[in-house]
Amino acid sequence: MDEPQERAQAGLRARDFRRRKNMTLEQVAAASRMSSGHLSRFERGEKSLSIASLMRLARALQTTVGHLLGEDGSAKDLHLVRAGEAKSRSVEDGAGPYEFFFLSGSAGDHVGHETFIVSIPRSSRRANSAFHSGHELLYLLSGHLRVQVGSHEVQLNPGDYLEFPGHYQHEIESIAERSEVLIIVFDGSHMS
Repeated sequence: MDEPQERAQAGLRARDFRRRKNMTLEQVAAASRMSSGHLSRFERGEKSLSIASLMRLARALQTTVGHLLGEDGSAKDLHLVRAGEAKSRSVEDGAGPYEFFFLSGSAGDHVGHETFIVSIPRSSRRANSAFHSGHELLYLLSGHLRVQVGSHEVQLNPGDYLEFPGHYQHEIESIAERSEVLIIVFDGSHMS
């Protein structure tokens, strides 16, 4: 791997660590005693850092220089949910019954998203009148859904994908005997 490519990948990893820590560029620059402009250019792969700067940056991000430079992570960085092992919760509300299968990890680092599968029987609705930051992503695994997002209605078939801002009021209804949808909710604070 050539030096510009290695530099670019180290910068991308540093930006990823910063975002997972929910830190701004300015916070990390101050903690690592660098200018935010130089750190920004490093994250974009335009500049290199000295070993001393890499060490200060790693401390600010609570990681190691090795991780910034591409050393393989440890097993604690992985979160695996095998088939049939997802924790589930059945919910019965005024819109009918549905079941959640939680896939997201519960590690100490807040990664800025929640991932789950929702199993919805015919005529049950999963309504979300609360506003949340970020985006909601839906991928229909099986069945057929009617999704109301604000004033727009969309019908989804298996393999269809829909993404929308979480601040819109939205409702999901199964129009098949049973539908299963993979839902990922991204927290907007981790998208910058």
